Amino acid sequence: MEGLLTELGPINWAPGMDSPAPNPLTWLNLTNVVWIDQPLGVGYTQGEPDIETEDELATEFIGFWRNFVELFCMENWRMYLTGESYAGVYIPYIAGAVRLGFCRSPLVITADMSSISS
Repeated sequence: MEGLLTELGPINWAPGMDSPAPNPLTWLNLTNVVWIDQPLGVGYTQGEPDIETEDELATEFIGFWRNFVELFCMENWRMYLTGESYAGVYIPYIAGAVRLGFCRSPLVITADMSSISS
């Protein structure tokens, strides 16, 4: 969530700033963005971790994303995965789950795999 508050989001409240300020370089000027803290138990998430492997993390993410896409009618929207810090380990597992089609049934999620970074 640090990226949301200090780098990419609509406001900037970096260390040393007395108060938040509008961020003219926010990614929101270009596209829709969803920030996700994962897995459970890290960042601002509440609860106890219930996974032990990166494969389980990817499966958990796909379940969340399937529900999110269905709820907000985002079928066939492009999806770009990025991350910071340890997400450099998680993103390839999530991308692999998407690419292997774990999310194709019953909901199709179109993913553009050309831009995966950490």
